[in-house]
Amino acid sequence: MQTLRQTVFGAIVKQEIAFFDKNKTGELVNRLSADTSLVSQSVTMNISDGLRSTVMVVAGVSMMVSRIELVSCQIKNERREKFKGNKTINIPLTFVYSCS
Repeated sequence: MQTLRQTVFGAIVKQEIAFFDKNKTGELVNRLSADTSLVSQSVTMNISDGLRSTVMVVAGVSMMVSRIELVSCQIKNERREKFKGNKTINIPLTFVYSCS
């Protein structure tokens, strides 16, 4: 945030004298402080929202994968029980997990 303030302050200082005749110095300082604080809060909020969204996506995907594993194991176990004595049946599974 300090770098942003220094950059904006440098841009203000480089203005011509007529610029300071049209704009009050107090107003410029107030805008400098308020605008940089607003930008800083906005960036912080966006980073926070991005991290929260990333965590939610990772959690959702991991829950879906664990659910797929559970359903695959249940199907495999049901088919195993149904065809218990038959050794020639092959059951293809999309996901390979260790089912107990």
